[in-house]
Amino acid sequence: MANKALVFVNDADAAAPLLAAACANFDRVLLATNNPSLSGADETYLYDAGATAVQAVPAVTSLIAAQRPDAVLCEAGADGKLVAGYAAAALGTSPICDATSVSFSAEGLEAARMVYGGGAVALERSAWPAVVVAAPGAFEAGGAVRTGEVHTLELSAPAGVRLLGVEEAAPEKKVNLNAAKCVVGVGRGLGSEENLPLVEELAGLMGAEIGCTRPAAEEEHWYGKERYIGVSGCMIKPAVYLALGISGQVQHMVGVNQAKTIFAVDKSDKAPIVEQADHVLIGDIKAVLPRIIELLK
Repeated sequence: MANKALVFVNDADAAAPLLAAACANFDRVLLATNNPSLSGADETYLYDAGATAVQAVPAVTSLIAAQRPDAVLCEAGADGKLVAGYAAAALGTSPICDATSVSFSAEGLEAARMVYGGGAVALERSAWPAVVVAAPGAFEAGGAVRTGEVHTLELSAPAGVRLLGVEEAAPEKKVNLNAAKCVVGVGRGLGSEENLPLVEELAGLMGAEIGCTRPAAEEEHWYGKERYIGVSGCMIKPAVYLALGISGQVQHMVGVNQAKTIFAVDKSDKAPIVEQADHVLIGDIKAVLPRIIELLK
């Protein structure tokens, strides 16, 4: 078995399974992060929490080039994929992105990931060194972790990049759909923005996070892009997924096909989601939602 892994992760929920997998399969585990609350590696390299992944890439890449880990395990999302690309270039390999499961052997690793918009699963093998971006659920949290030294990873401005200014974004509740056990998904079939308060009341009663389709995020602007579920958005694995006004196109359903139970409400019994959901209610959203809320209360 290979003897050294580097884990790049900033999100606390994603850190536990990544570190557990690294500690279970490698003799030495390094952690690169901007989150001072994270621990569990033999050595932790901590960089400024206010820095973006773009600013951190040169220092993280230099660390990888110096340490020459056998494997680099990155969290899902844009930051993880950015670091994975640079890490793979530094190690002379290619990254495997959005891996839904990973197994290790003395020769290398094997990862499964969805392809063709979720229509098939590809098995990819990589000899050491290997770089993987792990999708939520690829590894289980728990098991032995390590305790070691914490080092400061000094950052320098990337060549050719100059900070012109900083503008504060409107505050918004942080969302972590990857960790949610229950998710309510919103599609354009909801009808109008006026129905969003009903969705939010329902989600509150269910203890659910709210996600949405790409058109609901990027065209209707009902919710931010961080709530978009699908091929180029979040891949989630909740116990319960409730789809409201979502037709069930493959681009969205690939993001929820690991949900344990899917409920759907749609006005059309011809919608693709009717064949894909475990339980379906055909009806007008505006009439159905108040009734469901009343029953839950």
